[in-house]
Amino acid sequence: MLDALCAAWIIDCVLRLTYLGATNALVVLRLLPTSDRDKGAEILAGRRQIMVLERRLANWSGLLPQAGRG
Repeated sequence: MLDALCAAWIIDCVLRLTYLGATNALVVLRLLPTSDRDKGAEILAGRRQIMVLERRLANWSGLLPQAGRG
């Protein structure tokens, strides 16, 4: 029973790593033809999304400091 669980866990890990590698390769291929300005805009948009999510979490739980205080 334990051997079957270990084999299933290993197969699961291999599949997840394969998926992660494939998605990262596709992201790199998608970003190759874009300009530096477009890449910068995408990075800023991602940072903005993180800030909004952190603010929502802080308002919800009170565990994180509010952004913009100081």
